[in-house]
Amino acid sequence: MQRNLIKNNIKSFLLGIVFFYNFKLVGSVNFGEIISLIYLLINFKKIEIPTELKMILKVSIFYTIIIIISDINNSNQVENSLKGAFTPILILITIIFLINFFNKRLDQFIIFFIGGVLSLIIKASFFSNLLYDPENIWKWGFGVNLLFIIYLIEIIKKKKFSLKLILLINITLILFSLYFVSRAIALIIFISTLFYIISRSNKMILNIFNSKLTFFFLPVVIFLIILALSKTTIITSKFVLFDKLNKKNELQQSEMSNLIFSARPEFFVYLNAIKDKPFLGHGSYPTDKNFYYRNLLNLKLYNYFITDDPKMLTYYDKEDQEIPTHSYLFESLINHGLLSLIYWLVLSYLITVTYIKYSKNMEFFYHLKVIVFFYSLFFSPLSYGGRLNIELLIALLIIYLNKNNNIQNVRYNS
Repeated sequence: MQRNLIKNNIKSFLLGIVFFYNFKLVGSVNFGEIISLIYLLINFKKIEIPTELKMILKVSIFYTIIIIISDINNSNQVENSLKGAFTPILILITIIFLINFFNKRLDQFIIFFIGGVLSLIIKASFFSNLLYDPENIWKWGFGVNLLFIIYLIEIIKKKKFSLKLILLINITLILFSLYFVSRAIALIIFISTLFYIISRSNKMILNIFNSKLTFFFLPVVIFLIILALSKTTIITSKFVLFDKLNKKNELQQSEMSNLIFSARPEFFVYLNAIKDKPFLGHGSYPTDKNFYYRNLLNLKLYNYFITDDPKMLTYYDKEDQEIPTHSYLFESLINHGLLSLIYWLVLSYLITVTYIKYSKNMEFFYHLKVIVFFYSLFFSPLSYGGRLNIELLIALLIIYLNKNNNIQNVRYNS
């Protein structure tokens, strides 16, 4: 029995290492997505779709249809259309695989997770261009994944860290993040800690979001908190330790613009791009013809004193540029129109209600992953890494939910 458990743990760990890597196939694809597709084709008749996943199945099909219609309407290139249409499909297939493969085996899913995160740390530290830039190693690979490893270990140990230890770890990593000029990681840690403390001390506050009418307030609140915290200069400017961050803040901040709009200037053109094609959008991976939106963006930056260079870009056939986006949500709205919002609302709803229901008993890692999703919803591009982020979070929550339901059923029957 013990030997079989060790073998299964090793298999899960090795699967995680392979699962998180990516390669080029039309666009970038995670190995895990190919593994998931093969698994589903072989085991099609045995696949189970949990109740929680049926809604995701429906909106994924709906979103794929919207993408196809949008691309036909925009006479989009076949390659771009395939990449666009396969995004919700790959996310769905991977979630189905993870839930079926690790059904009732949360511990092995966590070991799988550890293997995957370690592979990302190794890749960022030894097999990427980031090796030559210590700041980027922390920001783009090492920092957040080190945080994941620490709190995945907490789950494996089956003994929760004390609040004092969590605060010590998180404050230390916030300071490291600010030193390495990573405001995003610092904000994610801070917000995760805030919600962790609220869930432990005052469940009533979180329960406000448990209504079907108010679930979307969670991402809105997180968005507002990020805006409020974006003026990091108030704190860091007083310390020499954060000299590099202070210089970056000074370059990006102006009296007329919040720091968040300087760090994510794409927000300046989102409304224009959505307004120009609100219903079906511009299509998957839309070309910014004649650099219209990029020039508009540069003009906004100039008007808000964020840049002193009002140069205009010139369009070249061989240098096609996409409409600038840096957000799961706004990328979808621009590419595929307002109906694509339904997809993200449903995902946000399912993530939120599951999180709220179990947050009081969850280890810190769960809080962290939920906040990473909602941060990314507004501030990260939906690349292969973004898909993996969504796939892992939803699978993690459903596997956690199923485990707790099974425990409750056992208690009830006994």
